[in-house]
Amino acid sequence: MTDKEIPTLTSSRLILRALTLNDAESIFEYANNEAVAKYVFWEPHQTIEDSINFVSQINKSDELMWGIQLKDNPKIIGTCGFITYNSITKCLTIGYALNQNYWTKGYTKEALSMLIDYAFNNLDTIRIEGICVVDNIASEKVMLSCNMEFEGILHDNFIKGTDIHDCKLFAITKRNYLANLKK
Repeated sequence: MTDKEIPTLTSSRLILRALTLNDAESIFEYANNEAVAKYVFWEPHQTIEDSINFVSQINKSDELMWGIQLKDNPKIIGTCGFITYNSITKCLTIGYALNQNYWTKGYTKEALSMLIDYAFNNLDTIRIEGICVVDNIASEKVMLSCNMEFEGILHDNFIKGTDIHDCKLFAITKRNYLANLKK
């Protein structure tokens, strides 16, 4: 990805913003939950120090990761962003996690929609991909609701502990994104 600037993005209910070390407590609140960590690459946070290290690593990495907060509350309820970028294919890969207390309210869809819009209008990208473990129906629904199309199964693509999982691949291209805007 280009430079590391994380702009603040807003919707009717959410603010997406850069993470700071002050967010570690809010992140720990959900990152220590086994249900939240079940389908992500990181293990549940055991201490607040794990969450502090998470924020530090994100801010030092090439990832563009936003904290998700409600407009009326500065507490971070999740994260979403672009975890990889291939400059040759101009493809971004998305990732997200949300505090279980806020599941099924449409916040992840709202955040992901903002990121897709931001990427296609501001970054040098023509494709955004996301994967989810085959059993992660909630994540699948989020990507489908953001007009990402199912493209296939990636066999033995995700390892969590000693378990190996197949994943579903979803993507949206800039061409299809623009075509959907005209509808």
